[in-house]
Amino acid sequence: MIYWPSPKPRKSLIYQIFATVLALIISVPFGLAGATASQHQKLLVTDYFKLLPDSYLPLLPSQVRNALVKGVQQSQKNEWFLNGKTYWIDIDTTNEYLRVRSTAFEGFIEVAVWRAKGQLPLIGVTTVGCGPVCRNESLHFLKMRSNGWIEVTSSVLPKIDASMMLDAYRRHKKPDDEEFKLNDINVSPFFVFPRIGTTIQVRTLTGVRVFDLLWINGQFKIQAPKP
Repeated sequence: MIYWPSPKPRKSLIYQIFATVLALIISVPFGLAGATASQHQKLLVTDYFKLLPDSYLPLLPSQVRNALVKGVQQSQKNEWFLNGKTYWIDIDTTNEYLRVRSTAFEGFIEVAVWRAKGQLPLIGVTTVGCGPVCRNESLHFLKMRSNGWIEVTSSVLPKIDASMMLDAYRRHKKPDDEEFKLNDINVSPFFVFPRIGTTIQVRTLTGVRVFDLLWINGQFKIQAPKP
């Protein structure tokens, strides 16, 4: 009788595939693999910065973001030269705030984290363009869930229309400040992320602070700024 050695069990191949996939999942710090609210407490603003899809940060592709964060972590320098461009990155892990400037674009990019008990962290990302004045060229609020990033801007950010901005401007402007009409671009809202604390300031493009957005129970609540 001729004996033919049995092939290796197929399950070993399946096991290898499973092990590879599991290793990839573990390699992302709780990434998009179903992280819970408690697991998200271990993620830093730099982790979210690196994990954000390129569509939200087209001026800072993922390879640039990863290189910047790695460089700061290894050498504590905040100025880097990459691909013919200079980048300056300020990271405040204690206050969960990050800001990047570059010779590649005018203005700056900010990422900040807001937390509420029992909820997934809220990640804010804005690209601020600065010419004669600074303004939000893009503004997004996101949460990272098991099926990826979910935009929640409309559910957490109060709607501020042109008439609200103009009325508030007239209340808070100085006597010698210029008078504007409804829908004047100068009274468009400019959302200023906090470096310390959780309150977002809403300013006109001329710099007059007209509203504060207070972070309360997982949402921003609008109120007049304190004198």
